[in-house]
Amino acid sequence: MKHLTFIKTMSVLFVVLLAFTSSIAQTESNLNSNAEKDIATVKSYLEGIVSGDFEKAKTSAHENMMSYGPGVNDSATVSQVVEAWTANQKTFSNMKIKWVGAVSLLATEGPYKGTHVYLWGEFSGTDNASGKMVENRFQSTSILADGKIVASAGYYDNLNMLLQRGYTLAPPEK
Repeated sequence: MKHLTFIKTMSVLFVVLLAFTSSIAQTESNLNSNAEKDIATVKSYLEGIVSGDFEKAKTSAHENMMSYGPGVNDSATVSQVVEAWTANQKTFSNMKIKWVGAVSLLATEGPYKGTHVYLWGEFSGTDNASGKMVENRFQSTSILADGKIVASAGYYDNLNMLLQRGYTLAPPEK
């Protein structure tokens, strides 16, 4: 009997949650009519950063753009992103992005009002120290204004990258 009550409760919660999220999606966001152009802008930025063509990347970024992630406290200006990826050029070679998916939405109200671009891809590159090919999935979320990226957040698995490069984890010493 308890099992049946649990199933009924979960079913009701699921229906309520589904109705709630559907109403949010319908009233607060719409597909972006400039999606192709905005997606191309963000792809150009990321491809420029990864390839080392920083001038190409900068043409897609607003002068006050901020980049966030993957950690909750990680943030950087465009200049700091360029500095970090200049260092990455010494760690990795043959860096590439394979695009997996993209969508652009317009948030029409609330604190995130504006043009959003969501990209999914696979990063690959050769670790120069070990010679190993490293691959990692990522997701990028960008907010654009006037055709330029004003904020971008990247999500990827740092630990996966380190393990592929030969790093190991050890338990803390007692």
